[in-house]
Amino acid sequence: MAIAVTVYAPRSGEPALLVPLDAEAAGAIPALLSHPEVQILARGQVSGSYVIVGNLPDFATALTAHRVLVLNADAPGCGAAVAGQIA
Repeated sequence: MAIAVTVYAPRSGEPALLVPLDAEAAGAIPALLSHPEVQILARGQVSGSYVIVGNLPDFATALTAHRVLVLNADAPGCGAAVAGQIA
């Protein structure tokens, strides 16, 4: 378990994958992504998910309150290497 947390935990200043956990969370993501310190890099493979980079400590706390899973985008199976491009 500790290894999974270490691998998948987001790191400040590095790309993160945002995955909505339900429809309400998916609806909240666009407003959360409008934060001035957040840059959208790509869409994730999971419907409604995004790969972003930005200031995560406070941002991650806010996202958790909206039922959005925040993962390290450099972890296996996450991130820009496997994400679809934003059209």
